[in-house]
Amino acid sequence: MIIEFATYGILVSAVCPGYVGTELTFANNSPEQLAGIAASIPLQCLAQPDEIAKLVVFLCSQDNTYLTGQSIIIDGGFTYK
Repeated sequence: MIIEFATYGILVSAVCPGYVGTELTFANNSPEQLAGIAASIPLQCLAQPDEIAKLVVFLCSQDNTYLTGQSIIIDGGFTYK
């Protein structure tokens, strides 16, 4: 897909978020569970929705002229712990 779309100037990447502090996250987890999740993340907190959104906005913007074919992990370092 990346190679085919690149010939048309279309950039394609994937955003791979970790734990995000949303209403659904808070509704489905107890305060103790949320504390445990946060403690397992090197940055010690859940991402805020706007932090993920800023990455998506950049990827969709005219400022992104060369980033393509990437899976971008945005998880506060959880993957590399």
